[in-house]
Amino acid sequence: MDKCNCALCGEYLSKENVVCEYKHTFLMFNRYPYLVGHLMLVPKRPVATLSELTPEERIETFDKIIEAQYILLRALADFGVTSTNVGINTGPHSGGSIQTHVHVHIVPRRLNDTNFLHTCINSGDLEGIGSARNPTMFCGMYENARKKILVVVQHTE
Repeated sequence: MDKCNCALCGEYLSKENVVCEYKHTFLMFNRYPYLVGHLMLVPKRPVATLSELTPEERIETFDKIIEAQYILLRALADFGVTSTNVGINTGPHSGGSIQTHVHVHIVPRRLNDTNFLHTCINSGDLEGIGSARNPTMFCGMYENARKKILVVVQHTE
C-alpha cells in the first residue's frame, strides 16, 4: 500500500477506522456514513476495478461481504436493522468518490429507511452531499453502533 496515497490506503495505515483485517482485505467504518453502522470492505491492494482483483482476492472479498452483513445484522438488531444494502461504485460516472481503489459499501437498513439523499437532507447537511457529511449528525447512535459492531467482530474472530 506504500505506492498508493488514496484516502482508503491512509485509513488502512492509520488503523483508526479499521474494524478487522484479513489476508487480502480489511473492513472499516465509513468515515462519512450514509446511515449509522455503514461499513466498507476494501482490498489491501489498490485496484480500480473488480476485474483487476486476483481470483483469491475476489473470493475473499465476497466471503467477507457476507461476514460483514452478518456482523451488522447481529450487532445492530437493537437498532431495528433487518437488512443491508451492498454497493460497489466502479468507473468515473458511478458516483464513487475514490475511483482508484475499488471498495464495497455495506449499509445497514431498517424498516421505513429512506434513500441516501433523503438521509442527507434530514441531517441538515444540504450542502454537504458528497463532501462534509459528519457522523455526529447521528446524535450518539454512531458511537453506540460502533461499539456494538466491535463486540460482534471480537466474537466472530
